[in-house]
Amino acid sequence: MFAGVMSVGRKGWPMPRPTAASMAIPFAVFGQADAEGMAVSETAVLLERRRFVSAQNRDLELPRCCPKSGAWISFWGRIDNRADLARALGLVGVGDETTDAALVVAAWARFGRDLPAQLIGDFTLAVIDDARRQVFLARDPMGSRPLYYRYDNGVFAFASTAAALKFPGLPLTPDRGWIARSLWGGLSKHIERTAYVEFQKLPGGHTLFLEADGTPQVERWHHWRDDAPFATRRDSAHVDAYRAMLEESVNCRLTSDYPVGVETSGGIDSSIAVALAARTLGSGDRLRTFGFANFEDEPELILATSQAYRIEHNYLATGYAVCEAESARVLAAIGYPAEHGNADFHVPFYREATLHGVRTLISGFGGDEVVSNQGQHALIEMQRAGAYRQLLEMLKGNALMRTARLAKRILMPPRAQTHNSAYLTDWRQRWPHCPLTNSVIDEHQVERDYFNSARFDGPYERVNDFILGHHLGPMDSTTRLENCTLAAAAWGIEYRWPLWDARLVQLYLSTPTIEKFGPRGIGRYLHRRAIDGIVPSKVAWRMTKWMGSPVGRHLDPRDLADWGRVLRDKMPSDVAAVIDPEKLDRLIDGLEGTPDYEYRALCRRTFTSLSSVSRWLE
Repeated sequence: MFAGVMSVGRKGWPMPRPTAASMAIPFAVFGQADAEGMAVSETAVLLERRRFVSAQNRDLELPRCCPKSGAWISFWGRIDNRADLARALGLVGVGDETTDAALVVAAWARFGRDLPAQLIGDFTLAVIDDARRQVFLARDPMGSRPLYYRYDNGVFAFASTAAALKFPGLPLTPDRGWIARSLWGGLSKHIERTAYVEFQKLPGGHTLFLEADGTPQVERWHHWRDDAPFATRRDSAHVDAYRAMLEESVNCRLTSDYPVGVETSGGIDSSIAVALAARTLGSGDRLRTFGFANFEDEPELILATSQAYRIEHNYLATGYAVCEAESARVLAAIGYPAEHGNADFHVPFYREATLHGVRTLISGFGGDEVVSNQGQHALIEMQRAGAYRQLLEMLKGNALMRTARLAKRILMPPRAQTHNSAYLTDWRQRWPHCPLTNSVIDEHQVERDYFNSARFDGPYERVNDFILGHHLGPMDSTTRLENCTLAAAAWGIEYRWPLWDARLVQLYLSTPTIEKFGPRGIGRYLHRRAIDGIVPSKVAWRMTKWMGSPVGRHLDPRDLADWGRVLRDKMPSDVAAVIDPEKLDRLIDGLEGTPDYEYRALCRRTFTSLSSVSRWLE
């Protein structure tokens, strides 16, 4: 992790120049670093700290200095193409003693601002060339590591956490629109905007370049290819290629000198991560799994893969308990309230992992978004191409039913919709419970954007269009990566996301659509075939994500109502300014009696956001 600041104006520092002590304060929440260092000049400061995971990140000299230009370079991440990069640099005999950061410094000297395109892996990096008064920032294609920045009053600052951008003498303005949008529907998630008016995020797959007295130049360096050939026959070679890349995506993230944890929900994405980790690390003390068992079928499905590989250490949480101090810890790590619930929700995993020396946590998140998405748009693709034999095979039902459905589709061709109809129905049912004032809704276009979020897969007619347009375009999913990465780091844990591996994502985009959707409506078909025989069949070929009914005292309406009243009575003025008290009272009153699970879940989401934002603004 790192933080840097440079005075780029002609009038010098408009504030007290940051010191080693002041720069280090926001990072205290992340605990004791294994290595830490700072570079200081009259016009710039760069702090870097490191928690060791393996020999590849065991740098003692932080930040590093480019021998060619004298620039300071900070790197947070992991390089997965070390051998190829070393060859490109003409380096011989590169072993584990050569760290990833050392390779990055050598690559900067060779490639300069074209450096990101030479790297495969999860990373953010920063370069301060004090002599030329230039700054360069970059993030990997998926945005797996966060990077925030601000540029005002002649000062450019950047950091791995927004908390490190709060300087005495510089403005700090909570964004009223962000506050409102964070309190309803998760609408605050954005690839660039943050909770503060003055702060921005560098999007994944982008670079930023700044020269003194100039303006930041943000450019996309990574571009996805939509180059899948059309095919009418399946070829097992595509499954083999996908399986090989999936195995590489997991295995390259298992490098650690410490025990590795894997989150598991019992689904096909997390279960393959568990299975491949067990194949590489064994079933003993080097591997631990972590899961929640709050629904009827979860324990069986979560443990199915662990039993198949005889994994010894499996942690199942049957409840959710995060104390105020832990929530405050997450808030301090990010610098403003988490926008994705898992940042707080997975604290029991971080807590337990720390007890057993785990420093790396593998997540199966990202499959639904790309490589294991349902692929249902294949039906429209085949019909548009006139591939009726393939379409007939893909339709659900017996032979007679499929023939009837094909005839219906030919007579009444399906069309892209403005919204996902099921989502739109649910959104309409929830909208009357929005607690924001009407004026705030109008001012910040909350209603428009809320219902736009129900578009989901509706407007698309191709599998890749849906992925590129909905998931990889706006990249709202990056928010979860950012939030969870920082939250886990507060417990000394590094998150890794194998299903967001850019190579795996690109391979999926380049694979013919017919491979992605199977006979009789089997979705996630490429992924299922690739993991068949590696994870138990009852997991690999389970056709539903439904895990049964909730068990235990789950979302008790009385507890929720009491919590809502406490929050209502303690709202800070900035929160009270956007909340309609009558609407909030109606939301709380709706918990009387026996409200259904969906209503209780909506109240919990709303109250969780209200609690986080209130704590931040107090």
